[in-house]
Amino acid sequence: MNENMKILIVDDSALMRNFAKGSLKQLKLNNVGEAEDGEKALLELKKEKYDLILSDLHMPNMDG
Repeated sequence: MNENMKILIVDDSALMRNFAKGSLKQLKLNNVGEAEDGEKALLELKKEKYDLILSDLHMPNMDG
């Protein structure tokens, strides 16, 4: 696994985002972005290029 891989975590639960981020950190994947819904994820994707998106399916404003 490439340690420089950029990952975006999209979830309306801060607890779940922190859990996913901590799990990725254990795998030495530290280049992680976060968004709390689909709309914010799209804004983030306009600013940055990500290799992988981990997304919740059911969120307010815009689903994953």
